[in-house]
Amino acid sequence: MAPLVGDHAQIAGLCLQYDRDDPALRRLPSDGLEPLVTLVHRHLIFEEAWRCTGDWPCEDAPHGDDRRAPHCVATTTMRRELVRWSRT
Repeated sequence: MAPLVGDHAQIAGLCLQYDRDDPALRRLPSDGLEPLVTLVHRHLIFEEAWRCTGDWPCEDAPHGDDRRAPHCVATTTMRRELVRWSRT
């Protein structure tokens, strides 16, 4: 497995999370292995859905974004999850 690069989890060039998301929406090393396996599993399911339909099945962070500003959460569902999984 490739090492994690900074706060941006990449395995073989595959983006798994957006490094400027709120920590509640990211898997952190202190979370342990199970959340990482869950993140990879979910991403693979979404990847298959995208390959079949051409649409990513959930809110997605921008790709190729070179700004240093945090990604704005756009949907009500993700805003609820941000509160639900808050680390503060």
